[in-house]
Amino acid sequence: MKAPILNARQNFADFFAQELLKSENRRSLLMICALLAGMLLAFLAMSTGPAHFASMGDTVGKRYWLLGVLGLTLAFHLVCSGLRRQWIRQARPGSARLSVLTAIFEPSMVTAWLLIECLIFNPGTMFDSPTTLAYPFVIFLTCLQLSWRLCLLTGLIAAGQYLLMVAWYFMMFGDSMPATVTSYLPLHGMRAFHYLLCGAAAAFLAYEIRRGIGNTLQHLEERDYVVGIFGRYLSDDVVDDILRSPEGLRLGGKRRTVTVMMTDLRGFTSLSESLPPEAVIAMLNNCLATLTEVIIKYHGTIDEFIGDAILALFGAPFAADDDAERAVACAIEMQLAMAEVNQWNAAQGYPALEMGIGIHTGPAVVGNIGSEKRSKYGVVGSTVNLTSRIESYTVGGQILISADTAAAVGDGLQVRSRRQILPKGFNEALEICDVTGISGRYSAALAEAETHWLSLEQPLPVRFVLISGKDVSGPAHQGLLTELSQQGARLVSEFPVEPLSNLRLECDGGEEPLLAKVVDVCEAELTLRFTTALPAQLARLLEAKLKPAGL
Repeated sequence: MKAPILNARQNFADFFAQELLKSENRRSLLMICALLAGMLLAFLAMSTGPAHFASMGDTVGKRYWLLGVLGLTLAFHLVCSGLRRQWIRQARPGSARLSVLTAIFEPSMVTAWLLIECLIFNPGTMFDSPTTLAYPFVIFLTCLQLSWRLCLLTGLIAAGQYLLMVAWYFMMFGDSMPATVTSYLPLHGMRAFHYLLCGAAAAFLAYEIRRGIGNTLQHLEERDYVVGIFGRYLSDDVVDDILRSPEGLRLGGKRRTVTVMMTDLRGFTSLSESLPPEAVIAMLNNCLATLTEVIIKYHGTIDEFIGDAILALFGAPFAADDDAERAVACAIEMQLAMAEVNQWNAAQGYPALEMGIGIHTGPAVVGNIGSEKRSKYGVVGSTVNLTSRIESYTVGGQILISADTAAAVGDGLQVRSRRQILPKGFNEALEICDVTGISGRYSAALAEAETHWLSLEQPLPVRFVLISGKDVSGPAHQGLLTELSQQGARLVSEFPVEPLSNLRLECDGGEEPLLAKVVDVCEAELTLRFTTALPAQLARLLEAKLKPAGL
């Protein structure tokens, strides 16, 4: 469980470093703009009033040294901005050395400006210059780097350089200074202490901002972890509902009308017994991954994977007017997607798979089910049980839906047939529809597969037993296979069999049994649909018939 957390943390750290680098670059751009404006104003002032500067003591053009200070600072920030833009393009972190150099350089340029003012004008006016306000400006701009250490460093350098400048001034001009100037010594100390306080305030501000951003990123990190873990099992809607609502993880549920879908791979259990475990898992993962994408596309919620079966919901956690319509369209596209699944299976040397789908619409209780220690978002109720019963009547490639779902879909539904069933555990008969397509907003249709029936010159004797639920019980009955296809057979027997019954057939010769479903009954002839792979004897017989016919 630690790996996803560490990965998310690293991703957020990289993102934060890049955003911080962009902030530092914006700071450099701000300084560049301010310096350009300052250079323009300074140049205009020096060009239009040279006599004024000469009257103040500047007889050798020292005033242009001030432009040199501004130009040097401008060049420094242009280089810094260029380096940072390059690092941003390369997704590299910023340089700590460059940040420290910036924290030293900027107050040093303010100090240099003040020293030049001292050399140009009356030395005593240096301490009354507006330039001293630049110290707090560069100190608080350092906050954009969100480093309390750099803010403190900038404040210390500003205070220290100011005190050194005051000491230099008193050493150079102490004898000629008026008494009023010497009385400013406590004021200069307070001003240096003010710069130090500015650095401390900027450090506190940077620390609080960084801590707030860190807490926010930690929250996003935890959210990303929840989405990454639960998103593998729940739809995005359920995960968002859990994260958005403080009651999202509480046990309990709500009663609502939902459309439930149940899918099952036909014959997968017996197929898995004849393949290595690695092949079984590879086939199942590829199939479920493909089908999951289709369910998500139609905004379904995957309640759970039950072996090779999928239980999906439409209408929970969020209901819509077209839940049933989306469920049917989703089922059709899932059946069409099995062609892609089997294409992958063939490339890997695996057998083809078939899937049956049952859908029912009705009331159910949906919500968090389980205990305080372990729970899941799920659905309970007779609607789920009935959906499972409907799905058990399907054969590979078939979609059966209840009359309730058909009514919810409306006139756009296309069906092959309708029939009455009496599912186990239910007292009333239920009408089910064999869906072939849907029109309207989600227009889709199943591909019609052509069945080639081959008559057997010599009917093949078989024994069959009725399957009740998951149990094979009762006496064996005799029958004759008169026709074969790749998907089914026609069986003649005097024993009466109901449509949709499941049979277990055995051919003479002691080969493995064959499972099939009765899809149609016409007097003594039963039309069967195979639900497991053909035994070798029937496969050879069918192949011998198909090759000469070119089918």
